[in-house]
Amino acid sequence: TAYNGLADKVRGVSEQTAEVTQFGETITGDTTSWGVVGHLPRKWFRDASLLNGVSGYYNYGENNKVETRYNYDGQALPNPAAESTDYGVVIQALDNRLTLKVGKYETKVTNGNLPGGASLIGANQYYINQLEAWGTATSLSVLYGNAGISPNDAWFWNHAQHYDANVPYAIDPLSDEYRNHPRTIEQNAAADDFIKGMSQTFFDNYQIPVDVAALQSAYASFQSSGNINDILAVTSGYYPVGSYTTSINSLGNSQINGISPNGTIDNTSEGYEIELNFRPKPNWDIQVNASKTTAFREKLGQPMTEFINAQYERFSGPAGDLRIWWAGERTIREFYEQNIISALRFQEESIGFDVPELRPWRFSMVTNYRFEEGRLKGFNVGGSYRWMDEQILGYGLKDDLSGLSVENPIYGSTEGYIDLWFGYSRKLTEKIDWRIQANLRNVGESTGLVPISVNPDGIIAASRIQEGMTWALTNTFSF
Repeated sequence: TAYNGLADKVRGVSEQTAEVTQFGETITGDTTSWGVVGHLPRKWFRDASLLNGVSGYYNYGENNKVETRYNYDGQALPNPAAESTDYGVVIQALDNRLTLKVGKYETKVTNGNLPGGASLIGANQYYINQLEAWGTATSLSVLYGNAGISPNDAWFWNHAQHYDANVPYAIDPLSDEYRNHPRTIEQNAAADDFIKGMSQTFFDNYQIPVDVAALQSAYASFQSSGNINDILAVTSGYYPVGSYTTSINSLGNSQINGISPNGTIDNTSEGYEIELNFRPKPNWDIQVNASKTTAFREKLGQPMTEFINAQYERFSGPAGDLRIWWAGERTIREFYEQNIISALRFQEESIGFDVPELRPWRFSMVTNYRFEEGRLKGFNVGGSYRWMDEQILGYGLKDDLSGLSVENPIYGSTEGYIDLWFGYSRKLTEKIDWRIQANLRNVGESTGLVPISVNPDGIIAASRIQEGMTWALTNTFSF
């Protein structure tokens, strides 16, 4: 059909639905895409000396990636979703020997996985659940020590002696001197606040084997009677007297239903792409491609930020004063700030900045020449060049060393590679064609390690193996 001199055509409409059932939950996702192509009337170019045609295109797509994911509190997360547009113009010229395509694209991702191993903080993420487990153990050790039933563990519960040289190590925990010491009062208040703030749902999600209701009930009885036996009866199966902090752990390896919990983030990427296909001669092809991409973070997922801020609020109170490894150790609050809050703040400060895995510029060129006469008839020779811009490998520390600085990125190197090939083809019979070709990939390169991430001090944290030069010889028979 024609409209205002433009010939329009719907290129295609596609709709798909995916469904996954896991742990009794059914997760579905829909994918929809469509596109339109328009061509200027060919008669407009009949008398043109250079141009042979101009086309425009527009593509739109929506899709969901169906997968089971959990927030750090165990709540199911919505599917990652993306909305993309891709539009541009295609110009044909020089008797259709040259085609130039210029396009712009934009993709918005909502509820995507956080970058860096798809987790908030990588290897230290376990502090979110383990501090709850270890805090429970520490609270019980404090109660045991103060009740006078754990004299051999004074190094753990005698905080008064650690901070006050006038307090003897083997002090009687039932004495007024010990009970009225500010450090003793502080740790008793911390254990009290911690136990009262425990959540059975959270413990069940991470398979931490503690009956929270039973412990809280026994603790309430202990507070009114002063008899520790009710607590001992409840905890004997998982934390008897003399146990150490790590006796209480996540039996699910800090996972929920076998899946590592995660936070989400919304990202936007956009860019331009130029593609040139040129045939100077019927037997010579050249293709050039260049692209410029920007990708930045827009918003962190609300379920993640709400949970972490709520947990931090819990540890900002008396519960955060617990010292989990021994009497002189840092507090739970300090561990949480250094391993969780600093990572969350870094993610928040990264909003509006480029994603670290991005290579802003890419360029490639491919050419192939076929000999069609003379002594070299049947031979072909070609090559390609691939170039990629530098990418962010990590971030340096802030000036006060309080965490990573998004304004201090550490970049890797640009990468460029050359490929070469040459071949020969001929007819063996009227119905059988033969072709042989030798390909050299990464010409002049050696096998080695290429950094993919660095520590804040610039020291390489992880590398990938860079393939050196390789070759392949192929024989093809067509009939």
